[in-house]
Amino acid sequence: MSRNRKKRILLSLFSVGLVCFVWFEGSKETARLDKDDYPIWMEMMEEPNVNLEEAARAFDAYWDNHAHYRGDKSKKFERWYEANRKRLDQNGNVISAAQVRNEYQRMRELTAAAQEGKWFNYGPVNVGRTVDGDPRNGGRVKDVAFHPTDPNTFYVSCFKSGFFKTTDAGSTWSQMTDHLSEEVYISKLKTADPNTIYLGTNLGVLKSINGGADWASTGLSTYKTNALLIKPDNEDIILVGNEVGIYRSINAGESFTQVKSASLVEELRIHPTNNNIIYASTNGSGYGSTADRDSQFFRSVDGGVTWTENSTDFGDGSFMKLAVTPAKPDYVYAINTRDYDGQNSFEGVYKSTDAGVTFTKQSGDTPCITGYDDSGAISRGQPNYNLFIVSDPNNSDIIYAGGVKSWKSVDGGVNWTQAFNNVTALGFGLHLDQLTWAYSPVNDQLYAVNDGGIYFLNEDSKFQTITDGLPIAEVWECTQSQVNKENVAGGTFHAGIKLNRNGVWYS
Repeated sequence: MSRNRKKRILLSLFSVGLVCFVWFEGSKETARLDKDDYPIWMEMMEEPNVNLEEAARAFDAYWDNHAHYRGDKSKKFERWYEANRKRLDQNGNVISAAQVRNEYQRMRELTAAAQEGKWFNYGPVNVGRTVDGDPRNGGRVKDVAFHPTDPNTFYVSCFKSGFFKTTDAGSTWSQMTDHLSEEVYISKLKTADPNTIYLGTNLGVLKSINGGADWASTGLSTYKTNALLIKPDNEDIILVGNEVGIYRSINAGESFTQVKSASLVEELRIHPTNNNIIYASTNGSGYGSTADRDSQFFRSVDGGVTWTENSTDFGDGSFMKLAVTPAKPDYVYAINTRDYDGQNSFEGVYKSTDAGVTFTKQSGDTPCITGYDDSGAISRGQPNYNLFIVSDPNNSDIIYAGGVKSWKSVDGGVNWTQAFNNVTALGFGLHLDQLTWAYSPVNDQLYAVNDGGIYFLNEDSKFQTITDGLPIAEVWECTQSQVNKENVAGGTFHAGIKLNRNGVWYS
C-alpha cells in the first residue's frame, strides 16, 4: 500500500486512541485474533465482501508488532489493497467477483448495442525484450492442458488474463474467454470429445461443448477451483478441488456433490493405469496454528467417492503438490513446503512405490529447492504460491521440481541440481515463480509455465519461450507520452515495466 495511506491510518489510530477490532464469526476466529502472532488480514483478503479499511487496520496492527521478511505476504496485501480501493460499495466493502460477474452478464443481456468507440488491444501482445535481449517477462500462466491427439494444439490458463488456445505449437494464440469476467486457473478436455472443455475459475467451474466458443455455468458456480480431473474410463465423472474440499459430478458437471471437506485443495492426480485410484493434496496457506495450516494428502480407491488421509508420512508443511508417471504407475511423488519454520521453506520431497499408501522422504532442507537462493541455501521462498513437481513419463527417476526457481533430479528426488539459470535457448534464465509444469501426453514434450509465461524444452535441451502472442501482462498503471502519443508505458504484475516506443514493446 502507499506510504501515505499507511501513515494516514496510523495517525488516525494514534489520534483517537483507537483499538483495532476485526469482525469475526464464531469463537474459533475470535480466539485466533487474541494470538499476537496471528495475521488475520491474510484471511480477510479471501473474504468476498470484506471491508477494506478493516482489513487495512488489521494489517497495520499486525506489522506494528512484527518484523518484515522476504516473502511475508505483505506485498501481496499491498497489491490487493491497491487493486480494490477503487472497487468498493457505499459501505467501503470490496465488490465481490460474483457481483462483478452478475452485473456484467446483466449488462450484456440488457444491451444489444455495439460497443462504442474503436477499442483494440494495444498491448503488450509480445513479451518485449530487456536491454540485454532477455524475453522472459510476458505475464502469468497458471496451467497448460493438451489436445488428446494433436501435439500442436494446447491451452493455457492465465489468471485474470483468461484462457488461450494455440493450434500451431505456440506460434500464435487465440483468446477464448474475452467475454468472461472470471479468472481462469486450470482446464481439462474430454479425450473422446476435445470440444468439451472444463475451466476451473475463481467462481467455480465453467463448461464449453463447442471448443470454447461459448461457456456455460455448471452445477458448481462458487469457490476458487485450482484442481480438475476428468475420469478417463467415464468422462461424465468430473472431480474438482477447491477452497472447501473435493466435489464430484457423475453427469458431466450438471450437478456436483461434495465428497471430501478440506481447505484449499489444489492438486488432483490419477493413477496412470488404475482409474479408481486418485490422489489429492492441499495448500494450508500458513494461517492459524500449526495444526490448522498443515498441507494434507488424500487418497481414493473408488474413483473419488470416498477419501482417506495420510497424515503420518509427511512432516509439517504448508503446501503440497503431486506427480505421477506412466513409467512407474505405482509411483507417486510429493513436494511439501513449510511457511512457519524460520527461513527454511523446503520441507521435503517424498516418494511412494505402492500407489500412495506409504511415502518415504527422499530429500529436504538443502538444497532448498523451493527458496530464493541460487546455491540452494536455506531460504523462505513463497511456499504458499509457487510450487510444482513433475516426473518424466519414460524415466521415473527424472524429476523437475521447485518453487521460485526450478531444480532437476535424476535419482528419484534424492539429489538436485539447479535447472533455472542459463537454461533458455537465448542463454538466459527462466522467469521466477514456477507454477505448473507438464508433459504433453501426445509427444512427451515438457512445458514449463510460470509468472513470466510458457516455455517448452526443445531438442537441444533448452527452454524456448512461446509467450509472444499472449496478451497476458496485467497492467496496473499506465502513462502516455505528451510528445509522441503512441509511446505508452505501464507497470505490470510480475512482468516488470513495459514501454511501447515507436510501435515496439520493450521490458
